[in-house]
Amino acid sequence: AQEEMLKNYEQYIKVVTEKGALEMTKPATKNKLVEAYNNIGIYYRSIDKVKAKENFAKVLELDPTNETATSTLKLLK
Repeated sequence: AQEEMLKNYEQYIKVVTEKGALEMTKPATKNKLVEAYNNIGIYYRSIDKVKAKENFAKVLELDPTNETATSTLKLLK
């Protein structure tokens, strides 16, 4: 189930990214991207810390005050 979730979030990111910058500025899209990157980061936190950190960094680019990304990154250091 976790792998399926990962694939779905990665596919969503791919589709949205291909739509271009305008799509990514929409608030609803931005919120979903934050959700996707956070969940991917959580998935990787115990098996690939580098990938986890990369995804949480993407969250913070979109939402600099995101508590999930901030707190999880502190635990990964």
